[in-house]
Amino acid sequence: MTFWMNLCRIFLFLQKKMDRRTFTDPYNGQKGVYHFSMEHLTRQLLFKSDDDFRYGVNSLAMQVLLETAVKLLCYCLMDNHFHLLLYGPLQNCLHVYDSFLWKLSLLIGRRDGMQGILKQKAVDIQPIRDTQQLLKCIAYILRNPYKARIASPFSYRWSSMDAYFNPRPVPGIRIANLRADERRQLLHSKQSLPGDIEVVDGTFANRCFVDYKTVEQRFQDSVNFFDHLRLYDLESSYKMAIGIHETLKFTDQELLAKTLAVCQNEFHAKSVDLLDRKSLLALSRTLARRYGAGKSQLGRILGLPEEILDNVL
Repeated sequence: MTFWMNLCRIFLFLQKKMDRRTFTDPYNGQKGVYHFSMEHLTRQLLFKSDDDFRYGVNSLAMQVLLETAVKLLCYCLMDNHFHLLLYGPLQNCLHVYDSFLWKLSLLIGRRDGMQGILKQKAVDIQPIRDTQQLLKCIAYILRNPYKARIASPFSYRWSSMDAYFNPRPVPGIRIANLRADERRQLLHSKQSLPGDIEVVDGTFANRCFVDYKTVEQRFQDSVNFFDHLRLYDLESSYKMAIGIHETLKFTDQELLAKTLAVCQNEFHAKSVDLLDRKSLLALSRTLARRYGAGKSQLGRILGLPEEILDNVL
């Protein structure tokens, strides 16, 4: 009984959350391209582990594959927010977004309890009106890991990046060849999908649910695609064009997630506690330089006295 009561509470909570800002749909109910950007969470994380990210990718794939009126052109899942670029009638696109958010709320509810349920924040929906805006938007979405100083767009695993201009995609396992228990663990649903859809490292292969062919046609060739990804002023120009305002100040929880990533990727340690003093000070300099972390915040995250950080930063 408690489980179903919690589900009802989550559902009612999300119904409040779906109070979107008023805007005029330029496509008047016809098919259009829309950039859905979830507002950054400030006191919790959507995804805390690779398993969480796998669940997110698979849940998104399921919603897209089941909503045949909508095409997914691009996506990127970050630890505290996500971006979707959808093509279809607005109401159908909203249904995909709502269903995906519902799946994420279940993830957080199971993992963190009711305290972890998504807070009430409106989604930002930006209609894409022309090809140039479309190309900038795709590059903007895929560059999110780079902007957050987590990884390059090409090495980040939780976006649609590897679907485009990739002549040698990693071979996957067809759903039809999975055992029944493996399918249940993958789908988290009683819904069935075509057996020819492939799975790579526990997630649906991007090329099975991302409309990469349309994106490739718009960019025309891989050189144009990579040129857009290399442009360093895309964030500022795109935000100025469509009115996005973001802050680069990270909460303690956000910085902690980035600290663990840097610790593992660059210092080859599973946690900060395993670093020696020299490495810990080097880590503090890295966090200050990349993420703008101050002495007080670094002291909380790393457990270092401020007087020591005074001599390091």
